[in-house]
Amino acid sequence: MSIPLNHWYRLGKRTFWLFILRSSNFFILLFIVGIWFTYHAIWGKFTVSFKDFFESHPNWYLSSNFVLQLIWMILLGYLIVVVLRGWVLYRQYKFMIDDHAFYVRRGIFFIKEIVIPYHQIQNVEIKRPYLYRFVGLSQLDTTTLGGGDLVHNSKGKKKNLLPIIDHHLAKALAHELVHRGSLKNNISVRETSDDLNQSTEIRQ
Repeated sequence: MSIPLNHWYRLGKRTFWLFILRSSNFFILLFIVGIWFTYHAIWGKFTVSFKDFFESHPNWYLSSNFVLQLIWMILLGYLIVVVLRGWVLYRQYKFMIDDHAFYVRRGIFFIKEIVIPYHQIQNVEIKRPYLYRFVGLSQLDTTTLGGGDLVHNSKGKKKNLLPIIDHHLAKALAHELVHRGSLKNNISVRETSDDLNQSTEIRQ
């Protein structure tokens, strides 16, 4: 896979679905509870008591069917929020390469753009934590001249330049950076597996 120049790229489809999954943990629990409650309210052990409860409060203008429909409408609304949140998280990262540098743009409302000239790149590292390998994802980071940390979290600790990216896209990007950076530096691509302490180096 090659990466054309002067085009902004997202982090890949698998990354998008992982953001959705990360945003949906609480929704999955609510969905299971909703199924359990609906089953028992219609066919289960408290069908009669559930209907009798609303019939005994006619001034509420509610019925058992309406309440069940309302529950599932709320769950549907929450699902839409989950998808939108995953979409927003996915869109906060993108990158581009041109003839001179590697660009990373982060953020939605407060955008930070990092520009790394190829001649400053010393090392490109692809990390594959244990869970990421199962879904074809990686993390990508670079080491620059001077060893300065480019990205930090809210606690001041260093973060990966691209903390999550489709693995095939990470490898293509890493090799493109190696190819362009090796014109001026001796750099390497190192692929590591954090839990097994294994690494593979590709040197130019």
